[in-house]
Amino acid sequence: MFEVLIYKNPQNYDTIYQQQIERRDKLQNGMAEEYLILLEHTPVFTAGRQFQQEHLLISPELCQQRGIGFIHTDRGGDITYHGPGQLVGYPILNLASRAMSVHQYIRKLEETIMDTLACYRIPTQTIKSLTGVWVEDRKIAAIGIGVKNSITWHGFSININLDLTPFQWIIPCGITDKKVTSLKNELKRDIPCPTHEEFIRIFLPIFCKHFCISELSITEI
Repeated sequence: MFEVLIYKNPQNYDTIYQQQIERRDKLQNGMAEEYLILLEHTPVFTAGRQFQQEHLLISPELCQQRGIGFIHTDRGGDITYHGPGQLVGYPILNLASRAMSVHQYIRKLEETIMDTLACYRIPTQTIKSLTGVWVEDRKIAAIGIGVKNSITWHGFSININLDLTPFQWIIPCGITDKKVTSLKNELKRDIPCPTHEEFIRIFLPIFCKHFCISELSITEI
């Protein structure tokens, strides 16, 4: 049985990170099933393994004054922002049992996000040599993962209706020539922006289709 945990309120990054690690290790040892965490985070900049200090454009002290945490983490990629209004997903999957390469896994995540956004008539694309999902040259979804012994952690973020201002204080993902956007900014006038819960209802069946998941156990907290 594939387990899905949905948090209704924004969560602290460190707390959810520890939950991922515990679940990753249990899956590796055969003590747990595969897992997906869906949530929003409280405001935080996260710096991945490719982070360069100059990509944080304000001081850590100013981050704190503006109510935004700053955390070095062990996912791939550079720096990004998480905050309320953004759907973050952390799949804890066994790629070996799925006969899936890391590259294939990232492509599946991108396809899942693109198919979900297509339900809102948002035309998206991928860009060669860059991970994530784009509306023309505007990034609407980021992907940064970790894989250990074929078990995944970390994951993706989709900008739904979050305040994009904090992205001005970093160079998102280390990319200097492209902007960040959100579903709210890209929607046609006749389509209302979905709530967090409404978006998940569209997203989850598409995720299950792409990852061949037939039985779900969903817990909301």
